Amino acid sequence: MDLPALGLFVVAILAASVTAFTAVKYAGAAYLVFFLAFLPQFVRPEAGAPMLQIVVLGVLFMLACLVTDSAYALTAAGASGWLRARLAGNPRARRAQRFLMGGTYIGLGAVTACAGRSVK
Repeated sequence: MDLPALGLFVVAILAASVTAFTAVKYAGAAYLVFFLAFLPQFVRPEAGAPMLQIVVLGVLFMLACLVTDSAYALTAAGASGWLRARLAGNPRARRAQRFLMGGTYIGLGAVTACAGRSVK
């Protein structure tokens, strides 16, 4: 399944399932609450205008994310083109790639399923 098809699949699930949509909505809200709880520790009240400092830190964070995520995307696009060119004429390599990717997802799923809660 290619990326656009996967995106449409996820959208279809979220549109069809109220439970899935609600879970994603609450996960996003929890992320924002964690982020807003995390960011103020970098604010120095003695420097003045704490709200302005939070806004500036938030904008800097978004810019840093834009740069790094763009770099990841461009690197992945370049690697994808290079791999496609290398694997295009080699059915054995393409089959190995499918098994490697499938094994990776199965392994990640197994690790996630077996992961326990850390108790301190």
